[in-house]
Amino acid sequence: MSDFDDNVRWQAVVAMGRIGYPGAKAATPVIVKALGDIDPDVRGASAVSLGMFKQKSPQIIGALRKNLRDEHGMVRSDAHWALWVLVREPQAVPALIALLNHKDWMVSHGAAHHLGEIGEPAVLPLIKHLTSKTPRGRHLAAEALGRIGPDASVCIPALIAALEDKDKLVVEASIRSLGQLGSAAIIPLLAFLKSEKGTAKRDAIRALGEFSEEAAPAVPLLVKLLNTEPEIQAQCIQTLGMIGPKAASAFKDIEVFLGHPNPDFRGAAAQALGRIGEDAGGALPRLKALAENDKADFVRAAAGQAIGLIQGTE
Repeated sequence: MSDFDDNVRWQAVVAMGRIGYPGAKAATPVIVKALGDIDPDVRGASAVSLGMFKQKSPQIIGALRKNLRDEHGMVRSDAHWALWVLVREPQAVPALIALLNHKDWMVSHGAAHHLGEIGEPAVLPLIKHLTSKTPRGRHLAAEALGRIGPDASVCIPALIAALEDKDKLVVEASIRSLGQLGSAAIIPLLAFLKSEKGTAKRDAIRALGEFSEEAAPAVPLLVKLLNTEPEIQAQCIQTLGMIGPKAASAFKDIEVFLGHPNPDFRGAAAQALGRIGEDAGGALPRLKALAENDKADFVRAAAGQAIGLIQGTE
C-alpha cells in the first residue's frame, strides 16, 4: 500500500476486499487511511472494500462520510454504496440515482452496478428514473432493474413501456432486463403485443425470446404474427427458435419461410427449425435442398447445422 504506483495500491485494496473480514482484518486501518489516497481509484476501491468488510466502527463510518464530498463521482458512488451496506445510509439511493446521469460513463455505470446490488429498496426510484430526460439515465435505470431480478417484478409495466423509447440503448436494456425478471413478465408482454404496433411490438417479441422455453404460451400469437409485416415476421421466426422444442407446433409455419426470396429469412427459418430439434423433422427434405443448393453460403451453413440438430448429430 506504500508503493508509488497507483495501480499497485489499487490492486492491493481490491485484493484485501476480496479476502474479506476477518481474513484481512489487520489491513482495516490501512484501508481506512487509503480513503484519502491521492488516486481516486484507490479511494473508491477502499470504500468498496470497507463495505465488503461489513465493520461498522465510528472511525470507518466517519472516514467514509468524508468521501461523500469527493470531487470524483466514482469515489462518491463507492462511498454511498459502502454506507448503505454498513448503516443503510438514507441518502445513498437518491445519490446513486442522480449519478446515473453523470457525464463520465464509468461513474454512471458504477452507480447502476451499486443500485443493482442494493436491490429492492432501489426499485421504485429506478422505475421513476426510467422517465429521466437523459437517455443514459434511462438506459442505466433499466439495466439496474434487470440486475435486481425477480425482486423488481413491480417494474415490468414500466420496462414494457420503455420498449417505445426513442433511444436504442434504452430499448435494448429494457429487453434484456425483462428477460431477467422471470416469467411474470410473459403475460404482460403478450397483452402488450395484442395492443401495440410497429417497432415496440417487434421489441416485445424480442423480449419474449429472452425467456426461452418459458415463453411457450406465446407460440400461438407468434404464429399469427407471422402473417404481418416483414420486420415482425423476422423477429417472430427468431423468437420461436429461441423458445425451442416448446415451439414444435409452429414448425410448418416456419418451414414456409425456407422458400422466402430473401436469404435472411431462409437462414433465420433454418436456424429456428434446428433449435426446435427433432420435432421439426418434417422440414428435413427442404433443409437438405437448401444445404446443397442455396445461393447464399450462410443459408447453406444454417441449413446444414439445422439438419445436424434435428437428426441429433450436432
